[in-house]
Amino acid sequence: MEPIIKNIGYVSACIGGDERYRQYLEVCIVIPEDGHPPRTVIRLHESNPVGGMDGPGFSEGKYIVNRSCISSKGLKDLSRYTVQMVKSILDNEGDTIKRYGKPTKTFRWSPTGTKGLSVTSCLEALQANVKGDDESEGDDE
Repeated sequence: MEPIIKNIGYVSACIGGDERYRQYLEVCIVIPEDGHPPRTVIRLHESNPVGGMDGPGFSEGKYIVNRSCISSKGLKDLSRYTVQMVKSILDNEGDTIKRYGKPTKTFRWSPTGTKGLSVTSCLEALQANVKGDDESEGDDE
């Protein structure tokens, strides 16, 4: 069976309004159909103008980072690992997003619409996208 893959968060930025210089970071949740715990995949895309700044006017995109997080301890740990990985990627590779995109304020989570790069926001997005026992994780009845 094929896993379900959903985009649950993103942030992007370009240099000085020039869309040819763009970085886009996305977080996806992968929900296996075989009962294994969900995992997140973090991808950083980058585009740069072909031929340099004075080139023909179009850009070429590529993946520059592709990472995955998994936790058998539940969604709370997965959200913590995911946010740590996103911050690490932005610190090491996401210079355009860090400089022009204000990721801690503008990172947007789906379907909640929450802005900000926090473990709580990530957990809410994970819970909104995962069905079953994980939705009630942390509830004391």
